[in-house]
Amino acid sequence: NKQLAIDTAKEQMAAARAQSVEDMLTVIRGAGNVVSSASVFLSNFPEQASSLVGLDVLYSQIQGNEHYYGLYSAAAQSGDFYQNINLPSDWRTFGPDQRPVPEGIDRVQRIISERADTRVETYYWTNDGTPPRPFLSRATEYDPRSRPWYIGAIEQSEIFITPLYLFESTGGLG
Repeated sequence: NKQLAIDTAKEQMAAARAQSVEDMLTVIRGAGNVVSSASVFLSNFPEQASSLVGLDVLYSQIQGNEHYYGLYSAAAQSGDFYQNINLPSDWRTFGPDQRPVPEGIDRVQRIISERADTRVETYYWTNDGTPPRPFLSRATEYDPRSRPWYIGAIEQSEIFITPLYLFESTGGLG
């Protein structure tokens, strides 16, 4: 009976491991499709890349998918940064100053750009039914070109998955 229990446990662990690997590959393949679609959009409509409307288009690629924290892009020359962040329904606060998330908000948009010789980051609350509302705007030193995800993506032509690092926007692990 003992050997049967051990053999059964081994079989169940092997099946669970195989399913976990398949689940991870499904997420990674999906990420590849998202990155590919975003690249096509950004290449064909570069003027939209720096707008809230462009962020809405990009968000449509990850909307409702709990596996994606966000989708973002950066301008190689200027270091301008455009980010969509999915807010899990159980998050009550968000941002560098941990502001309360308003009722019905499911996403944050963040834009960092140069204004009058100062890098400024602006965060917006948004959802599908309302226009984005700015809730924080401040000077920042953030340059996406120095972040591990940017460096890895530039150095590798395939999908790049970073090791865990701290998100600059929340201080949490990502």
